Amino acid sequence: NANLETAQCVPWSSMGYDLNNVVTIDCGVCVEVDVSVLDVFGGMNIIGHLKFPENFKGTLTTPFVAVQGKLTMSSTEPVTDANGAKDGLNVVLTGDSDVNFYPHGENAAACQNIMGESCAMGKKSIAVFGGELDIRGLPDTCPTWVKLVDVVTSDEEVVASEYPVPPVPATGCGTGDIVVSDFDNGAGDFKKALGTSMELLDGD
Repeated sequence: NANLETAQCVPWSSMGYDLNNVVTIDCGVCVEVDVSVLDVFGGMNIIGHLKFPENFKGTLTTPFVAVQGKLTMSSTEPVTDANGAKDGLNVVLTGDSDVNFYPHGENAAACQNIMGESCAMGKKSIAVFGGELDIRGLPDTCPTWVKLVDVVTSDEEVVASEYPVPPVPATGCGTGDIVVSDFDNGAGDFKKALGTSMELLDGD
């Protein structure tokens, strides 16, 4: 993959992949997705570069994605359209069986540092074995996080005197909503993270 960044990408539709088996993006090869529906039933092994064009709209359905090279996905548009429907690139992970994966070449020692040992990927996973995930949901100039006020390690209760506020988006970040939902069907697509709780207080 020494020249992967400068490799000329070829269209996915020209590759003739067997979607019923594991699809492998070969070392040194850049493949750019040019179809809106990718049903890859056998899973994906990305040794080279799989690239989704910016603001691509479509659905990838597969039981697993193993990234040993590079996977690129980016969008500068809202997650939902004006009616609240999902609009953009959707990744649907399927299957109920654990996947044992054998990394390629220089990544072969990725699991427990034992050459030739398989990696237990579990179910419905995107796993990185020495590769690179380049996934972006907003332009690089747009702030997407809020700084912490402080870090406290003592057991004493601390009352903050000031609170962080969301940063002002830079020019070009857009003023539209990122996610639109009327909550008529409960929390909808919003999910709580591990270690947190979530409650819908007022659906109106």
